[in-house]
Amino acid sequence: MKENDFRCCNGSGIEAFATLNSGIYYHNESDLWVNLYVPSELNWKERGIVIGQTGDFPSESSVEFSISVKKKSAFNLHLFIPAWAENTEVFVNGEKQPGNIAPSSYFDLKREWKNNDKVKLVFQYDFHLKSMPDNDHVVALFYGPVLLAFETSSELILKGTYDEILSNLSVTGQNSFQLNNGGQKYILRPLYRIENESYGVYATIRDY
Repeated sequence: MKENDFRCCNGSGIEAFATLNSGIYYHNESDLWVNLYVPSELNWKERGIVIGQTGDFPSESSVEFSISVKKKSAFNLHLFIPAWAENTEVFVNGEKQPGNIAPSSYFDLKREWKNNDKVKLVFQYDFHLKSMPDNDHVVALFYGPVLLAFETSSELILKGTYDEILSNLSVTGQNSFQLNNGGQKYILRPLYRIENESYGVYATIRDY
């Protein structure tokens, strides 16, 4: 490996965020990988292909792609399926695609594409929780890819098993959730929607 072949950690952390969009798409001569779901447009000049991505992910659970080509073009489209996406559907021109759609993998569409072909991913959001690596009793709650924050200024103490906690979570409106636990009613919202309110993210599970 040549000395200049390895580059790491250039610039500040703030500057690094400006380069995140560079990882949305990767391609070689015959394959295109979609790694991030961000409204964007890819101009694949070598192939004369333009792909537009639309949607309001993660607020909305679906993402759409539009294929623009001057003539029919064969390439393999690989769509990243995130680890949390247990139930995902993929449609091409409104037709549901068969095949195994597994979390933490790519779903492959191998076909000859024509102008104005449409691809749609529909993610099924479910509640799930993640514990701290060193403490199974300290957890954070998620809805699909979205980290939820409790609207509270108090210490967060929950009771019950993981399944019991999850079974008492519900969607009460757009970007609004509720948890009934231990005789208390908690209001939750996506963390990225929190502005000036007091909030908590990690809760401790105790049975006393």
